[in-house]
Amino acid sequence: MEKVKMKRGIYLIVMALFLVSAGYALTGEEAISKFRNRMRSIKTMSGNISWTHSSGEMYSGSFKYMAPGKIHVTLDSPSGKTIVSNGNTLWVYDVANNICGIQDLGKPGSGGIIGMISGYMGIATPSSSGYTIKLRNDEKYYTDIILLVDSSFLLRRALLKTGTDKTIMIFLSGVRTGVTFNPGIFTFRVPDDAQIVNTPFNIR
Repeated sequence: MEKVKMKRGIYLIVMALFLVSAGYALTGEEAISKFRNRMRSIKTMSGNISWTHSSGEMYSGSFKYMAPGKIHVTLDSPSGKTIVSNGNTLWVYDVANNICGIQDLGKPGSGGIIGMISGYMGIATPSSSGYTIKLRNDEKYYTDIILLVDSSFLLRRALLKTGTDKTIMIFLSGVRTGVTFNPGIFTFRVPDDAQIVNTPFNIR
């Protein structure tokens, strides 16, 4: 009889925990809101980044970010390339060939991944380390976006998929927030003898 009571007690505890968890499950809209608020709260951030295209191209390196819209990426694979933006201008420099691609970004955008996910419907699924947020909009260039965030809703991984099944997978690691940078690193000083082109994303 005591064993039966014990089993019943364990069952009730498990059910109570499940119901509590279910009661606090986030909707997709709530998860997106928390993600936006978390990313918008970041003033500076650094870490490692890598991304892979479905075409097989792979890139990795270290990054520094400063709000709003400033980025400095030093690639180690392929090595010798630097990507810099002050929010208004983008520079992609290839030291081996001494070529610098420059692109005018116009007015500051709506905030990287935060602006990109505008207009999507989402579903949030809790995981052991945070949440998986699945976004979909058939009218967008990236019809599907999957975000993996930690318990604080800081981005750790993103999958972008087009309607033609082309994908980009982005990984962040070793992320630190609240770090101190010299703002000057987000304006690239083009070497005087560098060849300048207007197609920075064609520099491979």
